[in-house]
Amino acid sequence: MDPITQLVAQQLPIAPGPDAFTRFAGPVINAVWGFAVTLVVGALLLALTPTFTGNAVDTVGKKPGVSFLWGLGLVVVLAVAAFAATYIPLDLAGIVAAFLIVIAILVVTLVGSVVVFVYVGGRLLAAAGIETSRGGHIVVGALVAAILGVVFGIVPFVGGIPTVLTNVVIGIFGAGAIAYRLRSGRDRTGPSPARAGTGLGPN
Repeated sequence: MDPITQLVAQQLPIAPGPDAFTRFAGPVINAVWGFAVTLVVGALLLALTPTFTGNAVDTVGKKPGVSFLWGLGLVVVLAVAAFAATYIPLDLAGIVAAFLIVIAILVVTLVGSVVVFVYVGGRLLAAAGIETSRGGHIVVGALVAAILGVVFGIVPFVGGIPTVLTNVVIGIFGAGAIAYRLRSGRDRTGPSPARAGTGLGPN
């Protein structure tokens, strides 16, 4: 390095790196958020629509390709609708409509993520030879979400855009399973949530 370049480099401010608290708090917040959201939303889904939720969870495993395509289509339609809403002649109305559609996308992908984590929780319990109800699947799924939150927070190059993309893809699978079940209209007389199709519940 020549003397002039070295002199200029010495004058440049050096941005301080994250302190220990910041490095610790990020993963903890991610873990708590993932665990709490999966647990609360999963419990609400199971309490309000047990049969439908059980069938949507099973659809993730039985029809992953169909689930992804349905979810991708749903997100694309909502995204296009949000973009189109900004061209509504009434500026304020268009902004409000676009904002509401974006909120809908976030809610759909969040609920979809919960459905996927519940499925993963059930698969892990089944692999361990543990028979339990959907409630147990929710708890284990919440733990998986918490672990992912920690990984996204501490592993270099995993945070940021890769984290967002991973969450979006997970949400798309679950949202697609939900959309597929709604479209199929076969859940009114479907199996009970504890015995739904993949053998994850007790027989």
